[in-house]
Amino acid sequence: ATFAEDGETSNLSLANAKALGGVTILTGTETLTGNSGYYNATNNTANVTGNVVIKRGKNSLEGQKATVNLTTNISQIIGGDSPNERVKGIFYPKENQGS
Repeated sequence: ATFAEDGETSNLSLANAKALGGVTILTGTETLTGNSGYYNATNNTANVTGNVVIKRGKNSLEGQKATVNLTTNISQIIGGDSPNERVKGIFYPKENQGS
């Protein structure tokens, strides 16, 4: 992790963090898991790589790389470099909640 000094108060705050092995990121709507991750506090984004899974309720996506903006809760997932490493997804329709 890297910390930066606030110019006004001289307090230290997190600038970025790197994690290896069994990374899990929880947002308000999703759970992202992967082999490694990098968090950038300046733009409030996280990049996860290696066997990435994004779950939102029952729905899930699998790929090799993902980026999540923790401010907007928008995620992007990417497959690997070979044709066998495409993004895979399982989606369930919303249940009828009675008109």
